[in-house]
Amino acid sequence: MPDAGTDNLMHSFDPGAFDCMVVMTFYVSPFLDHKRAREIVDDAVVASKYLYLGKPMTAMVHNRITEQGQLLVEIIAKAYAYDARCESSFESDVTDRVLDAFRTEQLLPASAA
Repeated sequence: MPDAGTDNLMHSFDPGAFDCMVVMTFYVSPFLDHKRAREIVDDAVVASKYLYLGKPMTAMVHNRITEQGQLLVEIIAKAYAYDARCESSFESDVTDRVLDAFRTEQLLPASAA
């Protein structure tokens, strides 16, 4: 089971633009407050100094079942880094913020905290 971390960084690059879409995926237990988890992801993206404000940011929530049959809530954030050279820094910054907030608000599974 992924422990509330990221999975599958994806990006979209337009050769005429410097900005770059970054897709970040986070997982939480369906027994925890998924609405609060989504707010945390939103806040982390908006707080990042690498966010390009000229394009939209979205966060979507989905149910996922792992290969082992475990139900998880998947939160997918899509946002743009202001420069393609910063996409890894953007993902790292957002992930640090999300994981810190998940720990503070006890949204991580006991095995991950």
